[in-house]
Amino acid sequence: MLEDVFRNYPGITAGLEMLTFTAPFRAFFRKLNESRLSARNQTDQKTVDHLELLYNVILTAMKHTLQVHQDLITHQVITYDYFWALFPLGELIYAESRNHDRIFLVSKEVIQTKCGLVIS
Repeated sequence: MLEDVFRNYPGITAGLEMLTFTAPFRAFFRKLNESRLSARNQTDQKTVDHLELLYNVILTAMKHTLQVHQDLITHQVITYDYFWALFPLGELIYAESRNHDRIFLVSKEVIQTKCGLVIS
């Protein structure tokens, strides 16, 4: 089931025997509802139970992150710590840089450097 949810998601090979996610669970940030819907489409009750447990554990672990993100979005601001939540991996971003229009592809992460934010 996770293979379907994270298909083409950069950096995740969901078919691994030992798959580990760490807080703040960025991979689940936009996929949480999709993973729950996938769980409901399963026919094996044991699989459904395991996926519901995973959903509830991740939701509980992400509660603070989701609340902070919603508060920031409501007030139309963002902090560096939550900048990653604005742009999902694979997103195209338009920006003007050095007097030229540019399109950036978010492929990994946003990091802080001496020169400013770098979207990789």
